[in-house]
Amino acid sequence: NHILDLFDIRQKTLRYIIMDDLILFIVNTTYEAEVLELVEKLYDNLVNDIPQTKIKLAYSNPIAQAHEIPKAFAILSKTVTNANRQQIDLAIYNENHVRLINLLKSLNYEELHSFSTSIIGRLLEYEKKTNLPLINTIYKYIQCRFSIKKTADELFIHPNSLKYRLSVVEKLGYRINNIRSHFFDFYLALYVQINLLEDISDT
Repeated sequence: NHILDLFDIRQKTLRYIIMDDLILFIVNTTYEAEVLELVEKLYDNLVNDIPQTKIKLAYSNPIAQAHEIPKAFAILSKTVTNANRQQIDLAIYNENHVRLINLLKSLNYEELHSFSTSIIGRLLEYEKKTNLPLINTIYKYIQCRFSIKKTADELFIHPNSLKYRLSVVEKLGYRINNIRSHFFDFYLALYVQINLLEDISDT
């Protein structure tokens, strides 16, 4: 019902297939809207309806031909599997995220480290000195859409502890309220550090 309402479509234009623990929805529509915005609303509705369930949403780019559906589903379902193994820590993602992640994994790790350090270097230095997990904290804070309560719940800490960590981040020169203005490079630097570089340092 959430999908029907958000995409303003009829029942007959929606198909779904259950495969193991994945559900593939095929929405046949010419509705010209911001897909990400609709997917985010769908995610919020599902989380509110079934808060006890861990939900990840993956959506494809617009598909013109039916024969393209299996390939898109294969790409996204593989990513869901990897995400559940914590290789990709996102709740909502699409084909472009998958391609970017695969591209990042093929790059030179020294270059990735240089890129990450140039943006979040002060966070890395402070974390190394104090063992205060600022990187994961701000990463989770962005993922939780800047919600204090949800982030604290995800990190299993008190909201006041989260507020303290965020205040430290602010003091280090990172204006959290303005993160959206340089969201992509900041979030990408955090992602590279957590999901790519830490994997290397642990091996």
